[in-house]
Amino acid sequence: MSKWGARAVALAAATAMTGLLGGPAAAGKGELRFLGWEGYADDDWVAEFKKTYDADVSVVYIGSNDEMFAKMKGSDGADYDVMTVNTGELVRYVDLGLVKPLDLSRVPNRANQLLGFQDLAKVPGVTKDGQVYGVPFAWGSITLIYDTDKIKTAPTSWSVLWDPQYKGQIIMPDSDQQLIQMAQALKMKNPFNLSQDEMGELKAKVIDLRANLKAFYSTFEDSLQYYEDGDVALIVGGDEYRIKLLNDRGFQNVKLIVPEEGALGWTDVYTVTKGVGDEDLAYAWINFILEKRVSDQLSERLAYPNTVSQPAGMDYSSQLLWLEPVEDFTWRTNVWNEIKAAPIE
Repeated sequence: MSKWGARAVALAAATAMTGLLGGPAAAGKGELRFLGWEGYADDDWVAEFKKTYDADVSVVYIGSNDEMFAKMKGSDGADYDVMTVNTGELVRYVDLGLVKPLDLSRVPNRANQLLGFQDLAKVPGVTKDGQVYGVPFAWGSITLIYDTDKIKTAPTSWSVLWDPQYKGQIIMPDSDQQLIQMAQALKMKNPFNLSQDEMGELKAKVIDLRANLKAFYSTFEDSLQYYEDGDVALIVGGDEYRIKLLNDRGFQNVKLIVPEEGALGWTDVYTVTKGVGDEDLAYAWINFILEKRVSDQLSERLAYPNTVSQPAGMDYSSQLLWLEPVEDFTWRTNVWNEIKAAPIE
């Protein structure tokens, strides 16, 4: 019997003995290598998983989509077992063969998911050629946060970013994903698929916007530090978790809004890498996250809706444009770098 077959038998035999993690205890010492966003592998979850599965767990957090892609491409998918990625980015890993098609029968807690996530063929960016590459577990928005002390009347349009009265008071993520959001702000027909002329117009407008920026930020902590330092009136790339973090630090004078042009919505999925070392543990972790108890904890801690429980207070979800793959990732990365390098007049 193979290593994987032996473990599968052990897992099945233990099913009646433990339901703590939505899956049985594994046989033998293994290692799970996690790559993803901060907050998706909290210490208590890791400790519980290690104890139940008699496994080591290593966690690597990333600060941007580009950093994640560089880590995965650099190792040809061999340094990690599971990763979290949004549905707009997943296709680049699929196309390069850095992730594997999933066997959903190994994720029994999929049965816990809301109806909208049951048919993965209807979740954009998750399937290709009839195979599933990602299991959704969290979702949320990418929009705009404003300081109610500095801006007395709530902004209604993304055009506020170009208002000269807020020069030096705006922070923005250092991510070419912002090209999608800014194309949406400019009401371009398809922000995920731009023509050369549209990209030229977009590039010029974002270079103009740089004159109003205080800074680009990379991580949640970066954005919070810039805000705490003062003079920040607008946070581009705002989301539910950032509002929670600001509130937790005593800043109640911040609000998240969806401008009239709309905002972006994201869905994060778990996928298994090409170089996975222990598939049993990889699937066990995904299954664990889909335990209702754990999914609800994720929402409590991060303020993001999960895919198991009905969300509260997300009445603006219908105004969101859900992330899709873009026409050319390399082109957008190059344009973003040119924007950052351009002189500011």
